[in-house]
Amino acid sequence: MAQIKIPHTSTHREIGFDDFSGGLNWKDSPSLLGKTQSPMLQNVRIRDKTISKRPGYAKLCDLTLGTGKINGLFQYKKADGTEYTLIAHGTKLFKLN
Repeated sequence: MAQIKIPHTSTHREIGFDDFSGGLNWKDSPSLLGKTQSPMLQNVRIRDKTISKRPGYAKLCDLTLGTGKINGLFQYKKADGTEYTLIAHGTKLFKLN
């Protein structure tokens, strides 16, 4: 069960939460949220009614594609079992391995 300390003048009050299944709700006013919802969740993952720190990212390669954004990253598997990582960048497609 997660617990949070909420400051109240010079004392603290602990509130326990054990169900995060409602997830993030930006749509409704915080005063209207259900007991399982939060108005602010950042860098967390909710699975099976539990909350944990979201894992970080790892650098995939030192490839420089130029300016612009990556539109997609895909795994392609040929009939013979050979696998490739494909990167869609701008109007071009790159094979990573």
